Amino acid sequence: MTPQEMVDYWLITADHSWKTAQDLFEKRDYVDSLFHGHLYLEKLLKARAVQYTQKDAPWGHKLNKLAEVANITLTSEQSALLERVTEYNTKTRYPDWKFEFRKKCNKKFCQTELGEIQSFGKWIRKQIKR
Repeated sequence: MTPQEMVDYWLITADHSWKTAQDLFEKRDYVDSLFHGHLYLEKLLKARAVQYTQKDAPWGHKLNKLAEVANITLTSEQSALLERVTEYNTKTRYPDWKFEFRKKCNKKFCQTELGEIQSFGKWIRKQIKR
């Protein structure tokens, strides 16, 4: 694949992850919705990283690290958001014996987080040349 084909791939799959996050939110599956919100940002950042480096997307799920590889300068608020959203990758997939994260994931919490994820995603998309 060419670098542009890889960028297009990551953008298409990011759109799919965002739609899945929204669908799961509507079904009140807030935990999995946040997981797919994480995937959405991960894929957008990988698209930007490929575009910047002209190499395959880096392995890994840490959003701040991906932003660094993509040469994106973040505000402290953006960095904090990415740190928090990165946790959704593990907190949603691995056992939480006391169900603390699930208890936290009510409609209001998830709606707020998805709103911030969506805003950041739109900001990243503006930095990806098509």
